Amino acid sequence: MHAAWLSALASRTSAVGVTVIFELGRLPFAIEADHPVGRLAAEEFASVRTSEPVKPRLTATFCDELRPLRYYSTAKPVTVTVDRYQVDAEAFSYQVERQGDGSLHLTVAPGVSAPGPSRFLPPRVRRFLDWTYHTDNSRSAKHFVYEMFDYLSQIAQLQVDQTYLHASAVGHGSTATIFAAWGGIGKTSAMLQLVKRYGCQFLADDLAVIHRDGMVYRHPKRMQIYAYNLIGMPQLDRALHDGRSSLDKLSWRFHLRLRGTAKVRRRVAAEGLFDAEEIGSQAKVERVLWLTRTDSRSSTMRDLSLDEFVHRAAWTLVDELNPFAKISAAVQATGSDLLPTVEALVGDTSEVLAEGFANLPLQLVSLPEHTTPQELADYLVEHADVPAR
Repeated sequence: MHAAWLSALASRTSAVGVTVIFELGRLPFAIEADHPVGRLAAEEFASVRTSEPVKPRLTATFCDELRPLRYYSTAKPVTVTVDRYQVDAEAFSYQVERQGDGSLHLTVAPGVSAPGPSRFLPPRVRRFLDWTYHTDNSRSAKHFVYEMFDYLSQIAQLQVDQTYLHASAVGHGSTATIFAAWGGIGKTSAMLQLVKRYGCQFLADDLAVIHRDGMVYRHPKRMQIYAYNLIGMPQLDRALHDGRSSLDKLSWRFHLRLRGTAKVRRRVAAEGLFDAEEIGSQAKVERVLWLTRTDSRSSTMRDLSLDEFVHRAAWTLVDELNPFAKISAAVQATGSDLLPTVEALVGDTSEVLAEGFANLPLQLVSLPEHTTPQELADYLVEHADVPAR
């Protein structure tokens, strides 16, 4: 399944010089796929590609060297002019220009991607020794998604009345359940259990796309699957490794034995893990849960006010959109308003979430620290009314 999917995906995004248009929920955006890193980035979003004639609210292009800025102010690592800012890091540099209509243009120049002395090793050796099995270009594509696209797409999509929520989401028919949380609570493992054991449909992991009208849309961002996510789930273990090279599999076993289940990881799209009927595209949100771990001896659940949920969700998102807060502070320090402040982003995010979830039951699920993924999924089905097949 994995190899066939990758082959089909590559054929859809291999054209040189092509601007590929996508729709993330109701946010149209574009990626120019005429650069190796740009092509990998376009592959990541292939499942939401569109042929509709829409004007992108965010466009990303890739190049080998950025155009020098003039008449600028600096608050390192950010350089700011009247209409754009530049961020410089070891692995990349990029410029963001705000257009007259409020849309954003992102230009990325990938730099040195391999960390530390490993950059001097042969590429195959370097990849084998990387616990995530990245190539230089695939690592640069990940930097693009996590350190640029995530926060810029949040800014852009707030203009079309939708927002991210740090959550996993599963569908069941035309409705969906969302379980939001701070990072590391167990959302991904619970989602995997609900899809494979209980017949739910995958909609989102890490970032769910929520519209003001209460719809949740699938996010194509690749999941980061650790070895611990696969414990007790041999069918997912097989799906993850199906079609991968012998060197890839050997690297996985090497790091698993050397470093343990939390130190070996692969990034994979839903199509690389699930069958087609196990993947949804959109649904109406029916129930919303906030998960937290505590020192209690048993799992409990209580109602959560809309204000409390929105407050938790908006500030958790700020953390997930790192490095937005640091870059916004630097831009503000130069006297520019090219980026919203953290407080403005929290306010706009809160407004969309408050309207989208206004008439829904919101509940806080408190879990003992050592609750397993299977125990969490079972609890959600038995006590939180998550529908099961």
